[in-house]
Amino acid sequence: MRPLLLSLALLTVSAAPALAQVDHQSAMRDLDVLNQQQMQLQRSVALENQLSTLEAKVQTEQRLRDIDAIRTRPSLTLPSGPRAVGTTNADGYVSIPDDMLAASNARVRAASQNRR
Repeated sequence: MRPLLLSLALLTVSAAPALAQVDHQSAMRDLDVLNQQQMQLQRSVALENQLSTLEAKVQTEQRLRDIDAIRTRPSLTLPSGPRAVGTTNADGYVSIPDDMLAASNARVRAASQNRR
């Protein structure tokens, strides 16, 4: 029994260093790959942040241009002076005098006959 215990003890002592040994090159490669993945993740996050910032700037500039265009747009309201051509009848429709309508019709016909 004693030789059996002695041989088991000898085997466990000799096996312990074998289990504790680590392949350092493999561990270094794994750490290097992990480090590269982390760096790529950080780069992608930084690029995404820059892209978001640029998109926000473009949207802001577009909105400012829209506001500026609204400010410089001409007014669509009619002047409050007398009407130039027609008058409004009782039904709310504009009526043009017959002589002005005939003159306009003659000008249109003359322009349509004048083909180049």
